[in-house]
Amino acid sequence: DERLGAPAPAAGSAGRDVIETIFKDGLQLRAASGDLEAHIGGTFVFYGRFFIRNNERVQSDTFQIRQARIVIEGKLFRDWEFRVQPTASNGGNFALDDGYLGLVRWSWLKVRVGQFKAPFGMEQLTLDPYTDFPERSLADRLVPSREIGIMVHGEPVAKVLSYAVMLSNGTGRSSTDENSDKDLTARAWVRPGATSESDWIKGLHFGLAGTYGRQ
Repeated sequence: DERLGAPAPAAGSAGRDVIETIFKDGLQLRAASGDLEAHIGGTFVFYGRFFIRNNERVQSDTFQIRQARIVIEGKLFRDWEFRVQPTASNGGNFALDDGYLGLVRWSWLKVRVGQFKAPFGMEQLTLDPYTDFPERSLADRLVPSREIGIMVHGEPVAKVLSYAVMLSNGTGRSSTDENSDKDLTARAWVRPGATSESDWIKGLHFGLAGTYGRQ
């Protein structure tokens, strides 16, 4: 995350750590020692839905709070990442979307445990602020979403070659498994022009993903 990659503030006197507070894209906290980098933010989506021809009132014209989301993420002691993301959708109660802890000491080998998105489906893995439309397509409902499990992932070649392998319950978010079988999800992708100065070539990538499980 580029928000967490800025230079750290200088250390304080007598060896005391200094925590800098920045209000940019939310609230950012950074320790001079590098032991803490945190970002607190969120999103709010408000809908107004009106029908031009609705004489029979099959659907009602309405306002709707489509999504209210809080995001708390960052790094601890340089080698650990964390993310907690509760979300309330369609005016309901808050529920946990993401909640995980990860070891990120090496770029080519990282480990993540908790609840997060399974590495399957380009549209599913794209963050909400970067999708082309306010709602995802129907095809997105056919792929795995957030799961509880463990994932090994990394970039053997920085920005060019990436992989992810996840072992999960296969029962969706905030759900314990109903049997001893686990789902396996894997994804690999390459961006041959990642270091190019052309935006067209830089954004070109190829990927392959698959999932296997028994219920």
